[in-house]
Amino acid sequence: MMGGRHFKIILSKMFEFVNAEFDEELVLEKDWYKKYSWTQEQEDGFEKWLTDYLCNSSEAREEIIWFPVKSKTSCRRAANAFITNYGWISARE
Repeated sequence: MMGGRHFKIILSKMFEFVNAEFDEELVLEKDWYKKYSWTQEQEDGFEKWLTDYLCNSSEAREEIIWFPVKSKTSCRRAANAFITNYGWISARE
């Protein structure tokens, strides 16, 4: 599995947001992020959850953020970058 412990926790929560069970094997497949899609409301909810998770866990910040500064702005930017890189496709696409 790519990433560390917090990466896995975050991916598990991302699956949860689309009512899917986390599958460690799936995320090793090419284009795995196209398996599910989410609404803007689900994406926004995940972004808020991830922002809070990063702000509240120094270990998660150390693992996920290049410069792990504890600020809401920094955590929100990291959450948005995570969604851009690993998030589900939009239900609109």
